[in-house]
Amino acid sequence: ALCKKEAITLSDTEYETYYAKYLSAYEEVGATEEDMIADYGTKEDFCNQFLMEKAVDLIEKTATIQFADQQ
Repeated sequence: ALCKKEAITLSDTEYETYYAKYLSAYEEVGATEEDMIADYGTKEDFCNQFLMEKAVDLIEKTATIQFADQQ
């Protein structure tokens, strides 16, 4: 819902960048691309994961956090 409201999208280039980053992290621990795909699923699943990361990045950059004891 946040992605729709804030018009957060994922270009093909961004997808490839995220995918390569994840694959590199998997390979660093001795896993394969097939292991990564088994964990994340389809290209649509990857896209959803990457969009969620972009949404969290936006929240981290723009949110004002107020703790309950500060009210």
